[in-house]
Amino acid sequence: MLKYKNLEIIVVNDGSADNTASVIKEYEEKDKRIRFINLSTNMGNGKGRNLAIKEATGEYLYFVDSDDFISSDMTECLVDKVKETSFPDVILFGHQKMKEKGDRLKKLGNPTLPNLNGEETLTQLQTCCFFGYKGIGAQPWLYFINRKYILDNDIYFDDSGHYFEDMIFTTKLIFNVKHIDQIRKPFYTYILRKGSIMSNRSKKRIESWIYVTQQFRNFLKEKNLML
Repeated sequence: MLKYKNLEIIVVNDGSADNTASVIKEYEEKDKRIRFINLSTNMGNGKGRNLAIKEATGEYLYFVDSDDFISSDMTECLVDKVKETSFPDVILFGHQKMKEKGDRLKKLGNPTLPNLNGEETLTQLQTCCFFGYKGIGAQPWLYFINRKYILDNDIYFDDSGHYFEDMIFTTKLIFNVKHIDQIRKPFYTYILRKGSIMSNRSKKRIESWIYVTQQFRNFLKEKNLML
């Protein structure tokens, strides 16, 4: 259980067909920090996350996928960092990958930690985001984000229903950032599961990659960065 008390936990149930809604309601009754958004039909990750951003009331946001987990002191440490560093736009933190092996989880290598030296130019940060350098990646759960920064810069997830909607979000996030900081600790644990989006080669996955590539191209043209 998360130690930090002054926390708003928005849980979006994206049209699940099992008993997920009833389980979340039970937790909502036990923990007053939880706000439950129950969608009757599946709207996709992008729309669900955008809805949560608009419904949130806190100063900072971070995203947690339903099959992953975070350390119990994560929020507390991030809030302390925010106060120490004059409320940055974004704080980057580390993660650990684990893989399902039967009914157990196995660590995959060492944790991936951010490695900024504090002197990177905005262009260098953008390059790191594109290619996954210095612990900067496309996953939105790597970032603790000032909500005002998101709203002021109109940074939202693609809601077309394609996969990889998070890549467009994080590209825009880093493209506009003026004050970024880091904590070199693996607060987030990412679980690799059989049959996940990242492990299949479905037609939709291929189509989604083509779509996202086109969106990248359009974004770069809009910012006059295409040669």
